[in-house]
Amino acid sequence: MAPVEAVYVTQPYAHLLPLVRLAGRLGLRLVYAKPSETPWLIESLGGEYCGLTPLPLILRYGLEVHPGPMVWVSRCSPSLVVLTPGAVHPCGCRRLVVTSESVATLTYASLIGEACGFRVESARVDAESAVTLARSGSCVLLIGDEGVKAWTRVTDGRVGLYEFARLASEVLGVEGLAFAATAGGGCRRIARLLSRLTRIQPSLMDVLRASRLLRAPLPLASRYLGCTRLTFNREVLEASLGLLSTGLSAFQPRAAIPSSSSTACSQR
Repeated sequence: MAPVEAVYVTQPYAHLLPLVRLAGRLGLRLVYAKPSETPWLIESLGGEYCGLTPLPLILRYGLEVHPGPMVWVSRCSPSLVVLTPGAVHPCGCRRLVVTSESVATLTYASLIGEACGFRVESARVDAESAVTLARSGSCVLLIGDEGVKAWTRVTDGRVGLYEFARLASEVLGVEGLAFAATAGGGCRRIARLLSRLTRIQPSLMDVLRASRLLRAPLPLASRYLGCTRLTFNREVLEASLGLLSTGLSAFQPRAAIPSSSSTACSQR
């Protein structure tokens, strides 16, 4: 993959629709890659790599962070939701099953679990199976599209929904949690373009597209995009990198299901 001027690596997720729209207007060429593919891109492009990078990979590779788009939440997070039996507060859980796609989320959950007194286990769980687990007495943390779908799957009082960003604020006392930031040696060449992305907010068209992609009601899609912050915030980024640096060295969440039916964590 030959480096091309003004190339920016991002992920194919609904919450990034506002970034995709604005990047196109600025003339950035976007390359889409799943978080699990990012390490290969970093190693193959070397100093020419520039993109929205999961924070665990920034720490792992010692990448240079640049002012530019990042992904973070503050107090509200409909795509990061804890399902609990009935009205149980997440800190009342004995264990928390965390969908295994996100190393950052697993680490944040482990830090909260240490404070609340529950253990964290990783598993591949979708919205439907998470509701079933919650009804049988388990607590489950869903992320991303499956987290959004959970809001339409819960139809009675047997399952409670608690947003993870709110829980992190209560337990860890943090203003926000970051999951990805702009990083890489090749970002200096497009710094001028990145510096213009100072206010990334969803448009009505973004909400409509997200609603169609996720098959979610418009109010839920609007809240999902509105709660997912994409504008650079240095304070939240530095605090999150500090939490992850501590947590990654301290915790090794165990699998809740046999390895033959589970998947490896991506570095989101």
